[in-house]
Amino acid sequence: KDKNLPGKRDLNFVLERSQEYLRDQGDKIKESAQRAAQATQDKLQPEVHREEKPTDDSEFNE
Repeated sequence: KDKNLPGKRDLNFVLERSQEYLRDQGDKIKESAQRAAQATQDKLQPEVHREEKPTDDSEFNE
């Protein structure tokens, strides 16, 4: 039997392509996660100062 059946070659190609795709996606996810973490930190910085004021509990009295 021939080892290099067309189906097997196609499968290897698909696997290689999907691995490349997943690597790319992983990089994109890492980048956007880092951006999100930074944005969250930026957002939380003013929150810290605001919470020190006792007048700002309107959010909790709904």
